[in-house]
Amino acid sequence: LVGECHQLSSMDRYAESLEEYLSSTLGNALEAEGVSENSSVRLVIHLFKEAAHHREIEAIEEALESEPLSDYDIEYAVLHLSENHPYCLFKDGGTDQPTQPTLVRLTTSRGLLHMGPRRKRPFLLKLKKHGDYRSFSLLKLARQVVDFSHLSHLSFLPPGTPVTVSYPNKIAKTASELRKVPDWDPSIMNRLSDRPWFI
Repeated sequence: LVGECHQLSSMDRYAESLEEYLSSTLGNALEAEGVSENSSVRLVIHLFKEAAHHREIEAIEEALESEPLSDYDIEYAVLHLSENHPYCLFKDGGTDQPTQPTLVRLTTSRGLLHMGPRRKRPFLLKLKKHGDYRSFSLLKLARQVVDFSHLSHLSFLPPGTPVTVSYPNKIAKTASELRKVPDWDPSIMNRLSDRPWFI
């Protein structure tokens, strides 16, 4: 699980900022973990919104081709966790919802993931057809999403939303609210990268 906080970017610089962010964050993480150059690395990017090819996908691909990431053999997949869909899941043909995490595969790259009793509606998982998506299993990615929902330190019970979705939403909302504070310096957000700010 890799993440950092950076100050907000304008839409004009969004793709460029995302590329710089990915290159620096992933480069630092690989170095910190002692991963040697030319090693094989599998990267899964969780998104809570659709990835636009001319912004997010190009930024990811350009970051992976730039220094220092070009020194590694990186396979990547983009997983969209969508809450925008008309589906509900019930068990045993009734009105009861699943009591434990449940994946219903719709296709090889799409499925409904119900997180259990803490969440009423399932996520629609979409494995985007970019990068090396064919070498990633939707079932294993669904398990990863469930595991990431157990990383929250805000409650003793899993919240039903993985930290890869809930924490970025929280920090984006907080950063947006802080912009309203007179004389607020957005670069302060950069200091959160090595701190467990979510605890």
